[in-house]
Amino acid sequence: DAIRNAWDIIEQTQQYASGGWGPKEAFVEPGQGKLGESLTTTRDHFETPCGAYAHTKLARYLLRFTGESRYGDGLERIAYNAVLASKDPGGDGEYFYYSDYQSGARKGYYKRKWPCCSGTLVQTVADYPIDIYFRAMKALYVNLYIPSEVRWKVNGMPVKLVQSTNYPENEEIELRIVAPHPAEFAVNLRIPRWASAAKISLNGKVASVAAEPGTFAAIRRKWRSGDTIQLRLPLESRLEAVDDKHPDLVAAMRGPQMMVTPEASGPVPFYKIVDETYSTYFEGKRPAGVNTREQ
Repeated sequence: DAIRNAWDIIEQTQQYASGGWGPKEAFVEPGQGKLGESLTTTRDHFETPCGAYAHTKLARYLLRFTGESRYGDGLERIAYNAVLASKDPGGDGEYFYYSDYQSGARKGYYKRKWPCCSGTLVQTVADYPIDIYFRAMKALYVNLYIPSEVRWKVNGMPVKLVQSTNYPENEEIELRIVAPHPAEFAVNLRIPRWASAAKISLNGKVASVAAEPGTFAAIRRKWRSGDTIQLRLPLESRLEAVDDKHPDLVAAMRGPQMMVTPEASGPVPFYKIVDETYSTYFEGKRPAGVNTREQ
């Protein structure tokens, strides 16, 4: 109950569309619009590798304890928008630290070498394989859609599932069973909450399986080697508001991914560069009478 409550508080009151939380490494007062305000008051929006490490571990524990797909949704979101979106480490202790969601954001390294994120980034990456599949009695749970394969035993017989996909670049996922003899078990597919029109086919034919958003779709049958499951997750675009007090301050989402403006779309306006330069030299205190935007 305690860790469920912690997850709910973070997801409902502290979390950006990326899945990241904790502007300036602190929680905000819920219900006051502080999360939206943080988008303009700081550039230190999320201690990325460290926060992601805590987030993915908590999601994995809750998923194992409860079998509820929403924790897999949270794990997927933070994996794509935080860990995989981190700037690559430098060669001498330079590490990405804070995610910056302000306009004109650029990725850079932390001011000191070998920060705490240098350790948690490696640990989170090392955990990728154990976040993809989960197992119960005569059931396999597919949590993440990643090109991979998993091996386990059903009544002592070795079974393998091979997953092929280019998700989330496209919508199609295929899973193929490899086994020496037929075996009965369930394959449970995570259907994300945003996937309103997911479709499941079995050996090329539409399957009579409920694919409700926010659930695991269960396919139980006697599987034979070569059986395939085709899953389609429509990657529709949508908008997500940062909090209730800022309904018009939104992120553009496509499936699990938060969209951003590409750097090639244009330079940062000159007045913004000047503003930042003055802020640097005068530690945020501009000389009286100087309006850097006009001058």
